Amino acid sequence: MNVSITGRHLEITQSLKDYINKKTKKLDKYFNQIDSAHIVLYIEKLDNIIEMEINGDRIRIHGVEKSKNMYSSVDLLVDKMEKQIVKSKKRQTDHKAIPIGKTEHPTITNSNNAQVFINKVIDKPIDEIEAYLEMKMDNRDFILFKKIDKSENSKSYPQNNNYAIIYRGEKGLKYIEIPMQSINEQTKASEQFKEYDFIIMDDSSTNFKFRMNPNNSYEIKRMAINDAIREITDSSNKFMPFLNHDTNFINIIYWDGKNLEIMVPSV
Repeated sequence: MNVSITGRHLEITQSLKDYINKKTKKLDKYFNQIDSAHIVLYIEKLDNIIEMEINGDRIRIHGVEKSKNMYSSVDLLVDKMEKQIVKSKKRQTDHKAIPIGKTEHPTITNSNNAQVFINKVIDKPIDEIEAYLEMKMDNRDFILFKKIDKSENSKSYPQNNNYAIIYRGEKGLKYIEIPMQSINEQTKASEQFKEYDFIIMDDSSTNFKFRMNPNNSYEIKRMAINDAIREITDSSNKFMPFLNHDTNFINIIYWDGKNLEIMVPSV
């Protein structure tokens, strides 16, 4: 792994460089190949701050830590990055695609000779901030997730957690949520969606802030999987959210290299 260390208005001693190189070496074991790790050190008031960005193995992970001592900051950040790497590797394993031929949907041959895979999202509920930061960390244009319900009712009925998506639309980030109740009741699409503009106010990982403005444009179409495959194949789109006609759930169809994947809820 190629490690670059930069001091921002700060002179870095050789002993500190050696310490950083020794601590970051433990991260190599989690990947077949890590391209690079870029580290920036600086001081703000009484805080010794270290930032690190790791690139490689199809991921990008960024982290920040601070303490009263730079060596302690290094320890805290390396431990934090290790946990993020483990989580990312687990997510890659859990998101392993299942060939569509093994599901209820038939394999479809199209003009691009693309294989089609089903990709189930992790069943663990998360909030909007976690979802967006995960999308950003994976350098993706969308994420489908089970939204955590913090109400008292959710403790008795965890299966009622809603599914939602965040994705990059033509005019910025969009957030769409479909209440589980409307899915169960087979409500028509125009009455199911809770759609918002997802506006980032502070994009920092340590102080992320956002707001959601209601938006009733309803860009998502209701269609069968076969129709979604044909539509994205015939267009120049890299991904396309749609409401699955058969299940009444939000799905996302997207290109992963030469193959198509369909991201679906884990239900």
